[in-house]
Amino acid sequence: MLQLSASLFNFLGEEHPEAFDTVTVAFTGGEAASPAHVHKLPRLKPGIKIVNSYAPAESMGFTTTHLIEAADQPHTVVPIGTPLVNKG
Repeated sequence: MLQLSASLFNFLGEEHPEAFDTVTVAFTGGEAASPAHVHKLPRLKPGIKIVNSYAPAESMGFTTTHLIEAADQPHTVVPIGTPLVNKG
């Protein structure tokens, strides 16, 4: 599992996709996810799961998550997901 800010996720996906060679799940958050980048990485690294996450700084963790599904075309926005309920 790898957790990255959206900016770092975008940079690594563009410049160093090999950074994801052994990653099975990548969480991105902290800022709006780039639809183009979350669409591109699964095509480069089949089998990787990408999860967009959101949380206010005060929560010290994720409060919502959204598993990004493969699509033929990138979405216009990446949802922040649904609340994590009774997860700890």
